[in-house]
Amino acid sequence: MNFDLLNIIPLVIAVVIGIAAFFFSMFLLSKLFKRFMTEDEYAKFKSSTTNIFIPLLISLIIIFILYIFYQEHAEENYQSLFEPVTSWLLQQGVTILLVTVIALVLNMLLNVTIPPMIHNITSMRSEQDSSQIEIDKRSGMLSGFLIHIGQGIIIIIAIFIVLSKCGIDIAPMLAGAGVVGLAVGLGAQKLTGDVINGICIMLDDYYSVGDVVKIAGTSGLVEEVNIRRTILRDMDGIVHIIPNSEIRVASNLTRNWSRVNINIPVSYNEDIDNVIAVLNKVGLQLAKDEQFKDSIITAPQVLRVDNFADSAIEVKMLGDTKPMKQWEVTGELRKRVKKAFDEEHIEIPWPHIKIYSGDKNS
Repeated sequence: MNFDLLNIIPLVIAVVIGIAAFFFSMFLLSKLFKRFMTEDEYAKFKSSTTNIFIPLLISLIIIFILYIFYQEHAEENYQSLFEPVTSWLLQQGVTILLVTVIALVLNMLLNVTIPPMIHNITSMRSEQDSSQIEIDKRSGMLSGFLIHIGQGIIIIIAIFIVLSKCGIDIAPMLAGAGVVGLAVGLGAQKLTGDVINGICIMLDDYYSVGDVVKIAGTSGLVEEVNIRRTILRDMDGIVHIIPNSEIRVASNLTRNWSRVNINIPVSYNEDIDNVIAVLNKVGLQLAKDEQFKDSIITAPQVLRVDNFADSAIEVKMLGDTKPMKQWEVTGELRKRVKKAFDEEHIEIPWPHIKIYSGDKNS
């Protein structure tokens, strides 16, 4: 075969298309694996030969197919061979190019507009003491999720428009996509509920990493919260993974401030005014202590006589503390109350029953 100019041009075009396919495949694979892999897995993928091998294989296959096509039509006139392609490009190529450009522009707009908008909304709806790091983390997670949803919609619409311009009937595809979407929607109702509830939790700042909460009947320290689930670790060190759709009521035990709330029992024989004076004195001393004063907002003080129990009078003490300091302060308060009662000879009773025989004189 004589390699004149007209024979070489199609081969050059095939190689150029193959090279373009190589870089485009690398881009798509990078985006795909980055979305579904962890950071460590993605780093391993980028450093492996797979990152190059798969796009190279795709480009070689494309070049081979175009070469075979050229060999089969080598005897045809070059101009007549590419005339239909040229005509189609002039008619439909402009539209396809325009659709591609619009899709890219919309994708850029999503990346430019959504992050600052979500960050502002998250900042406004967050508590005043929320750390900037936590706000950035939550807004980044929500922005990434919304950007991915928007990109998916843009890509699907662009693909259907391009297919229609290529002469492919997309009506059956749309019908099939509708059926598949309905089936997936029915089958993934739980997942949809997780995502919707997760967005509300993160947007309204129900709780953050480091808070102690009670959700879905489980109490613990929040170790992670994202769109799909919340991870708690309880006092026994057990990790609880709770889907966000299971969360109906969220009780945050460490939002802004916490509270000491204890009932102290004393004997019915004690002078209640003296008991209250001793308890208030202990609470004030604790609040002035160098070790605890930075943890206490208001000193623990007696609120009221709270209950006439079977064997004791219960006196309620309340005091406000910094978040997560209530348990440490409560423990120290109990220890000091016990020491003060021992010094003042105030009895902390144990359960007992007094039996009457029925004789008033006995």
